[in-house]
Amino acid sequence: YGDAERSLLTRLSSHVARSLTVADALDLRRVEADTLETALDHLATGVFLIDRDATVLHANEAAERILAAGQVLTLRGDRLLPMAATSRAALSVTLAGTKLGAGLNDNPEPSILLVPATGTGPGMIATLLPLRGRDTTRQPRVGSERWALFVQDPRAAVPIPGEAFARLYKL
Repeated sequence: YGDAERSLLTRLSSHVARSLTVADALDLRRVEADTLETALDHLATGVFLIDRDATVLHANEAAERILAAGQVLTLRGDRLLPMAATSRAALSVTLAGTKLGAGLNDNPEPSILLVPATGTGPGMIATLLPLRGRDTTRQPRVGSERWALFVQDPRAAVPIPGEAFARLYKL
């Protein structure tokens, strides 16, 4: 190789190294997202990740079952809407009024919403929790807010495996 090729390689090497670093970081984020999605799908509680407009960014398998039942929540386009008008209004007001804290010691408080059924099925209890990224020192950009909406039937209890119960109480 001549001087021209070595000079070109010297100029390109930092760009190649940076692109490899970015590719590795993107792959790590994809793996983290896949892991989180798998964990959410194994929960018995319905979990919707939504934005300020109640647009569904992700719904776990339990949340999909709640939507399929058509008694409590529905989708209009990509927007999550409670079937009952009073719950729809409460969700909108809560999303509009919830502010994500910017300070390191701020703990966003969850909001509890009652979501009555429109048919013969049970109503649900929904807990709306503001989410923040890892960098809690910065204010979120306007419109970038995200929430996790946990929806569950108050009558349903998660079954405790018999073996775990026996070990816990030394039976």
